[in-house]
Amino acid sequence: MNYKIAILFHESDRVNDTKHYAISALADTWRRDGHIVIYLFGIRNFVPADLVLVHIDLSVVPDEYITFSEQYPIVLNGKVKDIRKSSFSPYLIQSHDPYPGPVFIKTNFNFAGVPETYRLWKLPFPFSHAGYYLAKGFKIILHSLNFGKFCKPADYLQIDSLGEIPVNWFKRNDIVIQRFCPEMEDGLYHTRFYVFLGGRYYCECLSSPVPVVNSRSAVRTEYIDVHPEIERLRQELKFDYGKFDYVMHEGVPVLLDINKTIGVPKRVTPELEGARKHCAEGLYSYFR
Repeated sequence: MNYKIAILFHESDRVNDTKHYAISALADTWRRDGHIVIYLFGIRNFVPADLVLVHIDLSVVPDEYITFSEQYPIVLNGKVKDIRKSSFSPYLIQSHDPYPGPVFIKTNFNFAGVPETYRLWKLPFPFSHAGYYLAKGFKIILHSLNFGKFCKPADYLQIDSLGEIPVNWFKRNDIVIQRFCPEMEDGLYHTRFYVFLGGRYYCECLSSPVPVVNSRSAVRTEYIDVHPEIERLRQELKFDYGKFDYVMHEGVPVLLDINKTIGVPKRVTPELEGARKHCAEGLYSYFR
């Protein structure tokens, strides 16, 4: 049986933006399997479909998008509203906490708040292809001025103790300060990336010589099983599709980040293509 699948994006997104997300690769798999995939940009027009996946690249999804998605018979990520680190992490600390160890400082919003800059700041440029990208260029500059030190993920900091942190940083609501809980082996930092859709998933362990571990800094990648506690947290947080970043610190899984709009790495290996196809097929379990 063939299905009609809707993917709901923010009203400020464009078709060209979708290629920067992993969901576009999954959509290609669904199309090859004979299904119809439509992209919805905003909530002005309701287009009937058998299923909708809420794919709003903001740390806090506006209520109107959640309400709009409820018109569909099957809704994926319809209960995932807030992915700010302050919404799920038990490892955040304050200036008065009696914690003597090293800390890690990052933005409270996903991806250093860049998605909020792109989607929520309105600039008076013409509603045209050129005007759209001119506005994005200006927004990058404004984002750097507004967020200062923490304007991109590479700016995240590891600091040896709370006493070294400027006092005014504890009053900022755009950053979080958490215990530094690294997973290290053979002189490398390790971070595990659990990507899932329905009952299908893959989990990568990336190794890097620097604390901020990602596809750019990694020197080694290994496919592994996900820790059961992380899968339990996924169920608790009501995620259907997304990516959880975590480490094993002193034998305990520590959830670092949660994301519902996965980006695309610069290099896509055959192994990753196969893993994505495996994940894409997890959508079909929702039709049973």
